[in-house]
Amino acid sequence: PPPTLPYHLLAGYTYWQRADYGVNPEHPPLAKLVGAIPLLFMHLNVSGPSRDVSKPVANRMGVNFVYRNDADSVLLRSRLAEALMGLTLMVLLFEAGNRIFSAGVAWISVVLGVFEPNLLAHSALVTTDIAFTLFYLAAVYAFWRVAEEPTPLRLAGCGVMSGLALASKHSALILIPTLAVLAAVEIASRLKNVAGAGAAPRPALAREIRHWTGRLIVIYALAVLVLWGFYGFRFQARPDGLPLWSGFPAYAALLKGHVARWTLTTAARFKLLPQSYLFGLIDVMIVTAGPRISFLREHLYPHALWYYFPVVFVIKSTIGFLGLLILGLAAFRGWAGESYRKVAYILIPPTLLMGAALTAGTNLGVRHILPIYPFLILAAAAGAWELFRRGKAWAIVVAVLVLFHMASSLHTLPNYLAYSNELFGGTANTYRNLSDSNADWGQGLLEARQYLERRNIKDCWFAYIGTADAAYYRLPCKMLPNPFLKGQDTIPPDSYHGVVLISGTNIAGSYFGTDALNPYGDFLKAKPVANIGGSILVYEGDIDLRRAAAIAHMFKAWEFFDAKNQEAAIQEALKAGELAPDHPGPPYIVGYILAQAHRTAAARAQLEDSLKLAEAAHPEFQPAWANAAKAQLARLPK
Repeated sequence: PPPTLPYHLLAGYTYWQRADYGVNPEHPPLAKLVGAIPLLFMHLNVSGPSRDVSKPVANRMGVNFVYRNDADSVLLRSRLAEALMGLTLMVLLFEAGNRIFSAGVAWISVVLGVFEPNLLAHSALVTTDIAFTLFYLAAVYAFWRVAEEPTPLRLAGCGVMSGLALASKHSALILIPTLAVLAAVEIASRLKNVAGAGAAPRPALAREIRHWTGRLIVIYALAVLVLWGFYGFRFQARPDGLPLWSGFPAYAALLKGHVARWTLTTAARFKLLPQSYLFGLIDVMIVTAGPRISFLREHLYPHALWYYFPVVFVIKSTIGFLGLLILGLAAFRGWAGESYRKVAYILIPPTLLMGAALTAGTNLGVRHILPIYPFLILAAAAGAWELFRRGKAWAIVVAVLVLFHMASSLHTLPNYLAYSNELFGGTANTYRNLSDSNADWGQGLLEARQYLERRNIKDCWFAYIGTADAAYYRLPCKMLPNPFLKGQDTIPPDSYHGVVLISGTNIAGSYFGTDALNPYGDFLKAKPVANIGGSILVYEGDIDLRRAAAIAHMFKAWEFFDAKNQEAAIQEALKAGELAPDHPGPPYIVGYILAQAHRTAAARAQLEDSLKLAEAAHPEFQPAWANAAKAQLARLPK
């Protein structure tokens, strides 16, 4: 089952069938198109075009698209199609290792790549990450080939690979400075050769700058042309005059900084890039601007951490690979070559990508730095081969580290998404160190059902987080509230004796917050009776569900309010307040409803209580509640 985002599958299918790029414009289309290819040969029950394709609506449409059909077949076929890119990446690793270094380096690279848990985890998911990883390496390697011999065919190949990278993920824009820096490396290398030959450096410098500038222009132009091709060479995101889920100028106005806003609106005005691509770029910039809650090593932070991704890289990589990488970097003089061009091509691309990640306002998962792995694998393999040839002792060290890498990977099979190495407790403890796509991304439902069937458990509660339809997997559990479920048919009891399953990301509180805001935070300190695939934790006995029940009552209150039943909504909110007296949500809901009923004095009292609660404990995690209360208080009549 998941993680495969139904939203992405719906988008890819819609692109093929209707060329409607307004569905999931947040991401470029390549990976979604690949994942949807097998679905074109299936007889699927698909709803017609919708005018509203906003994120919440399209997410629901995506779930319906997958789970109102034969979801097992849909998911298997789409993931097998996506896995072809992972297989292609292994072939490319061998080719790059062999061409840049030697056959020995190529074989070690493939062994490291085939057993790399993070590449295995994301190679068969219908997401953007493995496509970007593949084509980022492909574009850089194609640029190496251009530097070897700048023929028109090789220039075209580099341009096409760069375009495929751009069509994979918005992060691929990092290719623009990456190729420019590598061009500067080539210029410097040639000048060094000219100086060594005793020729005049100034004319040579001008000539090399002119040549490489021209080559970059050709590569960039071809890349943009390929990107346009993925949008059918049409500027408008949606066919037949259908609108995007937000007006472009209004959405661009949400950007921080005048330069970014002006750049993107100007690009849209002159139709320099497809509208859907520009709209998605705005969305990425808004999301990554932060602040957004981060979870690392059992601690929740109200903002991104600059050191997050380096720490995640260490946690999520095998000890064997880390050891080989350290040795490879230490032995770089042995594999660098005379001009150090190899070092530049292997280390500059991951360094620039990691540098960009350090400045991001979101800390979501190692998948966001996944493209650094092939480059670092090549560095580790180059160093390993260099040491392997130095003598028997070094050969044994290299062999042991490679075997440890393989063993650690096989040990976590098939739970690669939740992998962490043995220094941090292994896969079973990843949920204590990391959250979201690092540990629990909604996977494990089939395994959870099998666990419950083996133990003949017929009654349970489950705090699931993910995009799958849990009912499809026939779990006997009733569902506890989660951040993405805004309606709850069944209110859980305040106290429950039995079995409770909780997704690791819910325990971390990445989408709830800390303390009073997170109904599952206390489970981080409790010892589960079972750990299903590193992502779903099982607890048994007398379990306090008061905070979860409070969240469910709040959801129910909004349901009643939407149904125009204000009194029932108030009663639900008051029940939530009794169960979670330190949560700012219940008084806010009551105050909001009273304000709509023009009961100003009572509304003001409730909203002021909500604001006090939001500012009393960990206000850094509660700006949304505080701002909402302030906004409602400002609207009340004096």
